[in-house]
Amino acid sequence: MTRRRVADNVATVKTTVDIDETVLRQAEKQAEQAGKPLATVVEEALRASLGMATPAKCARRRLQRMPDGTYFNPNGIPNDDPIFKILEGIEAERHRTPGPPSPDFS
Repeated sequence: MTRRRVADNVATVKTTVDIDETVLRQAEKQAEQAGKPLATVVEEALRASLGMATPAKCARRRLQRMPDGTYFNPNGIPNDDPIFKILEGIEAERHRTPGPPSPDFS
């Protein structure tokens, strides 16, 4: 097996497997009908056979592009989440701490 790629935070590998030709033809037919790559159909079948769940898709794919060009995550963090209070405290501390003196260009 060789490492193939990382997609949706899941590492995939490329491998060679010997399978019955009729099984392969049926999988190819199913892939074509579903409009999916053969590798996806084979992986889905293996996962179902092994009782494994399909990995969750990356959150980036759920983002909605807004008219102004920004992105919105409908499943994002609620505005009243405690993380925002923590971030506000960090930002406030950053503004209270003096930075290095400005250079004198006179």
